[in-house]
Amino acid sequence: MQKKSVAVWDLPTRLFHWSLAASVLGAFATVNAGDMGSHMLCGFAALTLVGFRMIWGLIGSETSQFRDFVRKPREIRDYLRRGQSPTLGHNPLGGLSVVALLLLVAIQALTGLFANDGESFSGPWAELVGTAVSNQITGMHQLTKSLLLGLIVLHVLAIAWYLAAKNEELLSPMLHGQKQVGEERAPPRMANPLIAAGVFVGVAAITAALFRFWLF
Repeated sequence: MQKKSVAVWDLPTRLFHWSLAASVLGAFATVNAGDMGSHMLCGFAALTLVGFRMIWGLIGSETSQFRDFVRKPREIRDYLRRGQSPTLGHNPLGGLSVVALLLLVAIQALTGLFANDGESFSGPWAELVGTAVSNQITGMHQLTKSLLLGLIVLHVLAIAWYLAAKNEELLSPMLHGQKQVGEERAPPRMANPLIAAGVFVGVAAITAALFRFWLF
């Protein structure tokens, strides 16, 4: 079967993917180092990125939209049986992973607004709920951290499995945006990246207000 190279992932989605990876890994590294100021910056970046992705999942390019990869249970079952994805972007299992990742990062970042480190640092909204509630939310923040770490490990293992078992390379398309597909497959519709830039700026402004940021 002859194949052709088509653009599958737009630039905004690719930038989101790698920026979110950097912000989440940065959050893990900074909290372990006790650098809570930088940890808060990583949380701000992660929440901004998730907010952007939620909107881009509604108005973005075809493969970036939730309706393209969030599938019904029957469709997920069919994919597990046949191993053929109905879309060029995320397969049905990958779609579940995307949704889970977005939810966990959002919960992690939002609970961080109210959490504390038990010593000298508190989230920007911790004082609004009091010490007892802040401590409870901190526990949720720690639990979500463990769940998020587990999902990341599962994500990496899935990438390795697809490469080893199915000879399907998932990382390169997320770098350059191109994918080899059959001649009969039509390329997906791509949205204007300038729209994405406007969405990102708007979401960043809202997130800064949520964090009561130290801009001045």
